[in-house]
Amino acid sequence: MDKLGYPIEQPHVVVADSEQLSAPMMLSHPPQVITFGTKQVVKGTDSGFPVNLTTITKTVSFLMFGILATCGYIRCNDGTFQCTSTNMPDISHVMGQAPLNKLYAIMLTAYAANKQAYVRSQYQRLQGVAEQSTLSCLLIYAALSCIFGPMIGFFDVYYDMHVHCFVVALFVIGEVLYFFTMISVLNANRTQFPQAGSQIDTLVTCRTATVVLGVLTLGAKITGYDIKQYGGDWIEWILFNLSFYIFAVLADIMPYDAIVVPDDSKDE
Repeated sequence: MDKLGYPIEQPHVVVADSEQLSAPMMLSHPPQVITFGTKQVVKGTDSGFPVNLTTITKTVSFLMFGILATCGYIRCNDGTFQCTSTNMPDISHVMGQAPLNKLYAIMLTAYAANKQAYVRSQYQRLQGVAEQSTLSCLLIYAALSCIFGPMIGFFDVYYDMHVHCFVVALFVIGEVLYFFTMISVLNANRTQFPQAGSQIDTLVTCRTATVVLGVLTLGAKITGYDIKQYGGDWIEWILFNLSFYIFAVLADIMPYDAIVVPDDSKDE
C-alpha cells in the first residue's frame, strides 16, 4: 500500500532459472536470454502478432515520404505555390500553413517516437561491435533529432521563424551525425552483417550523395551563386526524404522483433 492507501502493483516478467530455460515456451524462435545484473529475463519472438518494430519503422518511413509528397503535390496544384521544375517551395513553407502544420507536428512526433525505440534496439545490437564511446555518441545524436524534430512542426515557419530555424538546425545536425556514424560503423564491421553487403553499399552511396548535395547547397549560399536554375530547390526535398530511406534500410539490416515474455501464471 502507498501513503494514500492504494495498492502498489508490481510489473511481472518471467525471471528464468536453469529449469525454466530448458522447458518449452511455445515461441516461434528460440528464446533470447538478456542478463540484467544477476537475473535473466527471457525474451523471444512471437509470430502471433505480425507487426514488429522493424515493420513499424519501415511503415513510418514510407508514410513520412508519402505524406510530404502528397502535401507538396496538393499545394502546388491548388494555387498556393507556383511550382515548376526549377521552382519549388521548401518543405517548411509547404507544411507550415494550417492545418498542415498540425499534421507536420504529429508526423515528426510519430517519427521521433519510433526512432527512439529503434535507436535503443540498435544500441543493444551493436554492443561488442562498436566502441562504447561511439554508442554513447549515437544516443546523443539521436536525442537531438528526437527532441527537436517535433518542435519543427510546433514552431512552424509562419509562426516563429527564428525558433523554427534553430530547431531545424539541431534536428538536421542530429540526423546527419547519427546516420553518418551508423553507416561508418556498419561499413567498418561488414563481417558482423554478412547478409547486408549490398545494403551497406547503398547506405555508403546515400552518405556520399548527402555530402555532395549538402556541400553544393552550402557553397552556393556562401558564394551567392543561384542554383535554382538547376533545380536547387529540390535538394532539400531529396535530402529530407533520403533520411527516411536510410532509416528504413537500417531497420532492414538490423531487424528487431524481440518481446518480453509475459507472466501468465496469474491467469491460470
